[in-house]
Order: sequence, then structure tokens, then C-alpha cells
Amino acid sequence: MAGDWIKIRTDLSDDPDVYRLSEILSLDCPTVVGHLVAFWGWMDRHTVDGKRLSLSDKVIDKRISLDGFAAALKEIGWLEGENGDLELPNFERHNGTSAKARALEAEAKRIRRADKNVGHESDKTTPKSPTRKEKRREEKTYRGFVPPSVDEVRTYCQQRGNSIDPESFVDFYQSKNWMIGKNKVKDWEACVRTWEKNRSDNKPESSRGLEL
Repeated sequence: MAGDWIKIRTDLSDDPDVYRLSEILSLDCPTVVGHLVAFWGWMDRHTVDGKRLSLSDKVIDKRISLDGFAAALKEIGWLEGENGDLELPNFERHNGTSAKARALEAEAKRIRRADKNVGHESDKTTPKSPTRKEKRREEKTYRGFVPPSVDEVRTYCQQRGNSIDPESFVDFYQSKNWMIGKNKVKDWEACVRTWEKNRSDNKPESSRGLEL
């Protein structure tokens, strides 16, 4: 589906295990990383926890178009189990909705810290009219929606005195790419209130956040 993504470390090609895969498969590290991205992207679309995979080594090799790929993953500990019952260790640490929500939350915090530091620096200088370039940068920074962190949602729910699970709320909207229908979410607090109302109306959880 368009817009889907997975977490990939920028230094993945330098991982010692990737070097081991390179030796086992007789491929250079960038090529190995390409096969890993294809494999993890495929898994991200078809499993939520990386467990009880009814696949065989042969099927994985065929899907990734590389003979011996599954066996190589097993040799370095990145794939476990027997044919028909395979498992990806630590899958939820890097893949799935929760991992993506954590990654976005970390990025949102980084952006907020950067904005705060910029504000502190500007306090030390004499106010002046922003240049056209600065205005464009500010518009890009402040007009875009920044997803809330789990802690921010938890604080707001405590203020309202509801029993919403902030992690479930963030996971739900992250799975929707913070979209309501064809529209991007603009006010996450309004989404919390809608979730709260739908909860009180005993609506199914899958539909709680879709009405504003």
C-alpha cells in the first residue's frame, strides 16, 4: 500500500552481521541490505509480531529471489524455527505499528526540542522582521501536523479524567497515518474527545477515532 514504510538504520550496511551475510551469500553489503529491506518490508505487511510464520526457507528464498537467503538469516540469528513455523526475533522492536509510532514520537520530540532551542536563541537577540526565507522555514515547521507523544496523550486524558489507553490511541491513528478518511488530522485533542465519546457510546474500538 502506498505510504507504508519500515524502520531502517542508516548504518545498517556497517553492521557486523551484515558483513557476515555478505560473506555467506558472496554478495557486497549494499546488495545484502537491499535484500533485507525487501524481506522486512514483506514481513511488515503480513505479520504483526513476526511469530508462527507458516513459511519455508524455500518460499522465502523464492520471494526474495536469492537462494540460501533464509539459511543465512538463521546462521546469524535473524530467523529462527523450522519450516512451517518460523519466527523473526525482536520483530516488534523495529517493525509493526507500535515500533513506527515510537519512531515518529521520537522524531516529534526531536523537532520540538529543536524548535525550543531556536526560540531560546531568538530571545537573546533583538527582535527583527523575519526575512522571506525565514518565513518559508517557519511556515514549513509550524503548519505541518506533529503527532503527539504517548505522554502528551496520557496527560490530556488525565486532565479530562477519562480511561483511554494513550498507547492504543496513538497506535490506532498511526496505523491510519493520522488520516480521517481523506483528510489529515489537524487537532489530535479533538480526536481524543471523539474517542472518549465513542467509548461512552460503546462503539467498536476500530471505529472510535473515525468521527469528528
